[in-house]
Amino acid sequence: MIARPRIRWVVALALLSLRALPASAQSADSAWAHRDHAAARRLYQARLAADSSDTVALFRLAQMEAWAGRHKQSLAWIEQLIRVAPADLEARAARARCLAALGRFDDGLALADSMLNAQPGSVVALQTRARFAFWNGEAARSEMLWQRALLVDPDNVETRIGLSAALRRLGRSDEAAAMIAPARTRAPADADVRDEADRVASLLRPRLRSAAGRETDSDGNAVLTWLLSAAAPAAPGVQLRADAYIRDAEIESAVSRSVTTRGATAAASLDLRGWRLETAAGASASSAQGAGTLPALAVSLATPRNTRAVASLALSRTPWDYTVPMAENLVVVDEVRLDVDWLLDRRWSAQLTGGIARFDVRRQNLGNRRWSAQGRVLHTLGDRVALGLGARAFGFDRDLSGGYYDPDFYGLADARLALRLGTGRWALDADVAPGVQQAGRGADLQAALHAAGELSFSVRPGRRIGLRTVWANTGLNQLSPGAVSSYHYAAATLTLGWWF
Repeated sequence: MIARPRIRWVVALALLSLRALPASAQSADSAWAHRDHAAARRLYQARLAADSSDTVALFRLAQMEAWAGRHKQSLAWIEQLIRVAPADLEARAARARCLAALGRFDDGLALADSMLNAQPGSVVALQTRARFAFWNGEAARSEMLWQRALLVDPDNVETRIGLSAALRRLGRSDEAAAMIAPARTRAPADADVRDEADRVASLLRPRLRSAAGRETDSDGNAVLTWLLSAAAPAAPGVQLRADAYIRDAEIESAVSRSVTTRGATAAASLDLRGWRLETAAGASASSAQGAGTLPALAVSLATPRNTRAVASLALSRTPWDYTVPMAENLVVVDEVRLDVDWLLDRRWSAQLTGGIARFDVRRQNLGNRRWSAQGRVLHTLGDRVALGLGARAFGFDRDLSGGYYDPDFYGLADARLALRLGTGRWALDADVAPGVQQAGRGADLQAALHAAGELSFSVRPGRRIGLRTVWANTGLNQLSPGAVSSYHYAAATLTLGWWF
């Protein structure tokens, strides 16, 4: 989901009234300085009752209302400020941001464009238009505008924050760190500077992630997986990562069986002028009789993120050891996959995926080919709700007894509703996708449902603990051959993400 733009009022006192205030009125500024917003709001309103042209009071009242999420009240104060000081560019910039927060993005964008057209060399106009480009998913254009603003005023803290954020979105974290460092020195107490510096640091520090998950299904499979992943930058533009897992799988059938699998991979990613190249190599071994060691290999190339569409092409060889039958049959999958993520505008996005895979059942020396394709369109409503429509399908050339689900055709169409609720450091994410599915050519349509929920607690950027659960009856989750009509899948995963 795309977060609502954070409204940040930039108060330039040099542009506001500098007239002397009586000593009794200075208490409003004192309350403001001490962040006592309740007292500051009351005292600034008293100042306005005495002098309705007090631009400092108008601006700060608007700012406090915006911080409290009361954007309609904030806009009313801004409109009053513009009537008092119609030439104040800061006030017009604040109005544009307020309109965006109220859902009137196009109106705010038009105002930002008019400001830049009238004063193309103004730092305020450049900053305002850069923010709108960033919010609209135009990271490359946003960077260009922030760079122009930086040339005019290299010491401007707001410009450095915005440019750092644009560089982060473009995947240029090292440049973002160099951009935000002077702002951290110049304004160490600025909360926005600290937040941006923390976000950049979260991308550059070594990080550790662990997870434990249990999966069950109506075919009698029960799988417990432990995951551990560590990543760290090795040099500018170079990231190293190591992943390891232990999987204990059981199946309840005429004769209960169990298998333990262990695997590990090492990966490196390289930034090539915006292009991202990643390679990985590893292996897995299981307790199944005569299993031996199976190799795991992957290589992928992704296009630069400075355009609305980002594509990646990946080739991989992966041991499929998710269940006892798969591990016993030594299933290995070779796949070529193409992914395209397309940001249509700030509220609409689309994802397209297609691939060809070969399933090799080495125990039985059987090969099978699978094609797959999926597409989804997602629309975000504010920062808490997203709606989507999607379709997915795959099919196998042959019906084999390799221990995996291999219909000649499987299709699913669904509608997605995603919700995010949060307070403080706690967040609750819920995702439900009802739809219809068809398992096999000519088969009847059946109801489908995929539901997931996650409760998480953020200690600080990059440090998070979460508990996730999933329930589904879709063939996409099916672990074993069998009828889809009576199938269901359930999973619970505890995730811990940390930096050290």
